[in-house]
Amino acid sequence: MKNIITFGTFSKDLFHTESVHPIPMSEYPIDWYENIKAEKIHIDNEEGKNVKSCPSFIEVYQEGFVIPAPTDYKITVTEDGLFFWEAAKSFSNILERDDVEHHYNEQLVDYLPKDFDTKMIVKIKNYYFFALFQSKS
Repeated sequence: MKNIITFGTFSKDLFHTESVHPIPMSEYPIDWYENIKAEKIHIDNEEGKNVKSCPSFIEVYQEGFVIPAPTDYKITVTEDGLFFWEAAKSFSNILERDDVEHHYNEQLVDYLPKDFDTKMIVKIKNYYFFALFQSKS
């Protein structure tokens, strides 16, 4: 059986703008990934594989989708942790929530090494939904 994924959206703007439609990740040009050679690596005297040989990364690259942001976003995080975003066009009316949200630091940032200097993890909301079908051929 073959899996077929169909995407849809309630936004007429997104529907009619092909440049922001989801596309298979395998069709999305990622030069830095394409230029990596699959090879064994050594870290702390242990042998491993680089990202080009990692089964989960290969699966994401072969089976995943890229969903481009529907517009450019300016995201600001202040020194005291306040979070602001702005965009030329907002799509928040589609799902009745903000286009951009954040994860609380207790969810991830507090666990990252301090030298990462990460202030906040933000997420751009996706206005597509999908259905998975299986065909017999």
